[in-house]
Parts: sequence; structure tokens; C-alpha cells
Amino acid sequence: MISYYKFTGGAAFTLSGYDYSGYFNVEDGRAYTERTRSSTSIELSAKRNFLAYCFLNKREFDNVVGHTTTNYISGLEYSPRNLLSNDFLRANFNILFENNLSLYSLSQLNNPTFFDARNNTLSTTGFFGLSSTTIDERTGKPTGDPSKPNDVVMIKDTEIPYQIDPFLGADKNAFPDIFELDNANQSFVETYGDGFIYTISTDTRSIAFSANFGSTSENGRSKVGNLKALTLLDFNDRNVFRNIVEDKTAGVSYSLDIQHAVPFVDIIDANIYRSCQTIKLVDRIKISENRVVNNNIGYGNKFKAVLVSNESGDLFIEISLKQESEVLRTIAISRLGNPEYVKIALRSVDDLLVIITKPVSNIREFKLYQIDLEDYFLTGKINNPKTITRINYNNQFAYDMPRDTSSSLAVLGTNNNELGYYYPLFLDESKAKEMSKGSQASKLNFPEYPGVDFYFSPDYVFLGRDRPAGYQIYRGKTKILRLDISFAQYDSNLIILNDNENISERFLTNPTNAVSVLPRVNLMFPPNLLFDDTNYKFDSVHIQQPGGCGNFNNQWKFNTNLLESNRASLKSVHVDTFEDDMVLYYQNIGRLYYNRRKVNGKTLSLVSKDLRCFFTEDLFDDICSTGIGININTLIQDILRDTININNSYTQIPKGGEFFNHEILNDFKIPPAINVNVRDYYFHSNESVNYLSVNRVFSKLFELQKAIYDSILSS
Repeated sequence: MISYYKFTGGAAFTLSGYDYSGYFNVEDGRAYTERTRSSTSIELSAKRNFLAYCFLNKREFDNVVGHTTTNYISGLEYSPRNLLSNDFLRANFNILFENNLSLYSLSQLNNPTFFDARNNTLSTTGFFGLSSTTIDERTGKPTGDPSKPNDVVMIKDTEIPYQIDPFLGADKNAFPDIFELDNANQSFVETYGDGFIYTISTDTRSIAFSANFGSTSENGRSKVGNLKALTLLDFNDRNVFRNIVEDKTAGVSYSLDIQHAVPFVDIIDANIYRSCQTIKLVDRIKISENRVVNNNIGYGNKFKAVLVSNESGDLFIEISLKQESEVLRTIAISRLGNPEYVKIALRSVDDLLVIITKPVSNIREFKLYQIDLEDYFLTGKINNPKTITRINYNNQFAYDMPRDTSSSLAVLGTNNNELGYYYPLFLDESKAKEMSKGSQASKLNFPEYPGVDFYFSPDYVFLGRDRPAGYQIYRGKTKILRLDISFAQYDSNLIILNDNENISERFLTNPTNAVSVLPRVNLMFPPNLLFDDTNYKFDSVHIQQPGGCGNFNNQWKFNTNLLESNRASLKSVHVDTFEDDMVLYYQNIGRLYYNRRKVNGKTLSLVSKDLRCFFTEDLFDDICSTGIGININTLIQDILRDTININNSYTQIPKGGEFFNHEILNDFKIPPAINVNVRDYYFHSNESVNYLSVNRVFSKLFELQKAIYDSILSS
């Protein structure tokens, strides 16, 4: 069963008489603490407001640019014999109530800024980086000209642009192992109250780094939150985490380990690692008899899913129990519209499998499949995909973004006078070795792509005239996809998509348009420094300060724009949670950003979160036992009052606008006035209470709701 979990800041529920702030899940119309219901979950008491009713009805606040949303207005039901029955009344009152929930739900919006740098205190937003390193091309080196002091404080704010050198140039004595950050292939993060542990893996080793958010006080003195390398104990012959995935619910982490093309998973005690950065291997399981493609594997609540290639080169998704090797089901990639690129992710709380595919020769869209594995085991059904419109930031620094060279490629080329699709080929030799039984790689060149070296496993390469499903077609290095998917821990309806460094949040129920994007201007990269007409003079003014310290009018270098650390050169993006904090980590060459904020501040509420709901179903049981007209009038009055209160609370209506070159809900307009004649919503003095009179009032209520609904979506 697909989970529904959210975070509440205290507006919707109470626990033991006090406002409840935290994560909750909903089952059978009841709310419980924690993301998933367990033996430790406690039932919550709902407040009588619209936010609580929306949660209990598992509403999704998925209003985006366009007309697609799960919050729709339903028409009324009619009695086949024009009879005023209890069923007729109950059905239509419920419809009108649900319509009000839709109107209210459309008022809850996500912050369009994924990385929100407006609060520039170092305890909430900043990054770690260095300048004046061994890569410095000025006359002053780290141990050179004393007038150009070393940059020994790694933590920086996001108030002004900074000149930053790559971590590779860091002094290895002053900053042990910091240089390895630029070599990271994989990473994961653990958040604490005042800091975090950031673990990376390179080709040869894994290293953990600790850091504080901003500066803290220790014995009355300032303690700067610099990155500090920690020591990891060996746990296998290479001491390398690969494709690390943490399951916080189960308290374990999974690390892929491929030896001679045979894939295993190392299961690690996450609690011991979190406390001591010590590796304790819990178990080791063989994943598949086939070769893993692109290291793409996901771990759910009960199952794991892995993208593999069989001995014929066909791609499949194999599904098995998390801690067992036996394959229970497979999904052939050819079933998914015969795509040319596939990425999978599996959610740990409920076994929701998300598959994103790229159709052939379509550069503007992805297709997103959602499969509840428990349901799939019963029915074998795969629902139709939803469309994702890709976004692309304008390239403000005129450079080519790095691409994922580890992807399995299909190359249409000629070799030994044979023209066809050769696959799987790699631009990264080490990835070809992983696919080889003997851990060997051979090189292949094609006249169609002069100067490009492709690598393959000598015992595992295919040639076909027809394009193979699931392998990306090589069209040049700048066309190679880098695609990552992760689930948001704070909302079951959100995923984070990294599409060639274009970071966006999407609703699972409504993924077409982005909900939030990462504005790179907030990352405070230096501007373009043009030698022909630049206004900047490098280190032009030196002012001697008391105590011998120097100050310059700027920090730019002649090589500032040449360094990847001063432009978007993404290594990884992570979103973690700790208590009621949501923390975004963004690793760039030379920079490690953090952005911490309260989860309950992620949603922008255009209508008060504590707006009371007057309608109640309690009177339904009394309609036929007491005065029917009085009770119907009371219910109608409550519905009308709710509708008017929601409408009046819309002092502004969301509107699509330009947000860093993307259309997103970040603008607002004044709602149009709607005239309401209250007499139309009551029975007239000469009017008896019958089907026609009640239906007339119901229709007027629906017309009012429809008018409000249209005024919202029309923007």
C-alpha cells in the first residue's frame, strides 16, 4: 500500500491535549505519529479545521502551473425518481464538503525556491570552500607573499560571491583529506542537531567528514565549523562504499559491491556508523546472476529492485526480497515504451517503485511510471506513465556541464565493416571493468566518432541492427544524461530530480511541471570577469590594517572563471531531515553547501492553516428523526459559511510567473469579486422542503464553488 505521510507544525492535530508538531501518517481516516504506522505509533486527535480534514482525506496540495491537479470540483448527484432521500442528501452534502476541501487545498503551495538563501545566518545557510590554495595563479602562494594571507577558514556565507579554488588544491597538512571531496563518486549524509557527517567514496577509498552549521561557542570562545576528516575502519578489501543507500527505518545501510561482474550488497549497521563512523557488516547478499547496469539499485520496505542485463544484453528490473537473492518478479524494459534510458528508485517506507524513462529522440520529456510492488505482485499491471517536462537552466557562465560518463551506451557505428549498435560501451574504463568477469576492459573506436575512446568488457559486448531498449544512444559527450531520483523524507508526494544538474522538485501525483527549482544565483558564484572590458582590477587596492592584516577591494584572480569551483560543477544533492529541520546539501567542485530550514515553513499557505470548518456530518443521523427542514438549513448554512470563508481568505490567488527562467507558481493576483445573494441559499417562505427546492439550493452552492474554483485555476 502506498504511504501517505506529511509534516505538521501543530496546526492540524493534538497529542494528549497539546499541539502535535512532527511527522504523521494516515490510515483509514485516522492520523498516527511517525511516517509509517508501527507498534510505537500513537493516534492523533484532529482539530476541526480544513487542514486536518485535508490530511485525513489524504489530500495532496499539488497545485502547479497548468490545469492538472488532484483537487477537482465534482458535480452533484441526482435522484432517479426525484425523491428527497437520506442517501441523496448525504451524497450531495459530502460532495459539497469535498469541493470545499479542494478549494482549500489549492491554497497550499510549495516554496518555489529549493535552495533558499534569503536567511544568511551561518547557522542556516552557508558553504565550505577555500581560496589561496596551491592552485592559486597569483604571485602569492599559500606559503608565499604574506600580504596575501591564506584562506584558512573554510566556512562561508551566501551574502556575496566568493572566489573559491577546487578542494584538490587544499594544503594536505592544514586540511587532511579535504582534497578527496573533488574525487567523490558517491556520497551520503547524516544530520545532527548542530552539524552533520558527510561521507564520500572515491575510486579507492571512503572518507567521512564532520562539520558544524556555522560557528558555535565553546568555553566562551568562538569555534569555527570547519570540515574535519574522520577515519573509517576497513570493512572490505577496498574500503569503498558504492551506491550507498540508507534505510533509516530499518537502521541499516546498503552498499553495492561488484567483484568480477558479480554483484553483492553489503548490509551495514547504520546506527553504529552514525555514532562512531565505524563499519559493522551485518550481512552480505548476492544480488543477481546478471550484470547490474549503471549501479542502479533501490531498496524498499520489503523488496529491492535492480536494473540488470541478461546474457542476451536485454535489460530487466529484477525484484526480490531485501535480504534474499531469489528473484521473484521481473519487468522487461521493453514493456516501458521501448525507451533509450532508464532510472529506477524504490521508497523504503512502502515499496513504491518509480521508473523514469527517456523516449527515443525526445529531449524535452521524460516518462514517469509508479508501481506499488505489493499490488504488482497481485495483478502484474503497470499503469500508464505520466509526463515530466524537462527544465534547463540558462547557461550564465558559458561552460559545458559535466555528464555521467559511467552510463551504459549503445553506439551506432562501424567496426570491421560491420555497421550496427554496439553495446554496452562506456566512456569510463573502470565501469567497463565492473561488467567484466575478469575485471578487464578493451578499447573500441569508430570512424563516426574520431578521437573518442569507448571501453567494453571483452566477454560481454553485443552487436545488433536494431536499437536495444534501455541503452542510451551515444550522440556526443555533451548529450550524455545524468539523472538521479530521490524521495523527499518530509512529504510522500514529493521527489527530487537531478537532470544534468537541473535540480527540481516534482509532485508524484502531478509531476509534469516543477514545484521548486534550484536557483543558481543563490549559490553566489563569481560573475564573468572579462579581460577586454571588465570593471574588475585583480587585487588592485591593498589597505594595511592594524595588526598587519591586509584587505583588498576584491578577491578575484586571473583564473577565477577557469576554475570549476566558480561555476556549477555538481557532484551530488542530498535532502536530509532532523527532527523538524529539512537540510539541503549541494556538493560542487570546491564547495559544499548546506541550507537548513523548518519543514513546516516549506509550504506557503494562502489561506490560514487554522481556518475552522463548520460543516459536520453529525446532523445526518437526525435529519429524518426531527425537523428535516431545520436540519437541512443548518447543514446548508455551514457549507455556505465554509465556502465563503475560504473565498474571503484568498486575499491573493497563485499565479504562474517567471522564476529564474522557469514558469512556476510564484506570482499572485487579487481574486475577482464574487457576488453572493444569501437568500438564494435558503428555502423561500412560500416554498416547501422537497426534492426540487433542496436541489435548487444545492445547485446554487455548487455554482458558487465552481466560480471560486475557476477563478483560482484560470490564473
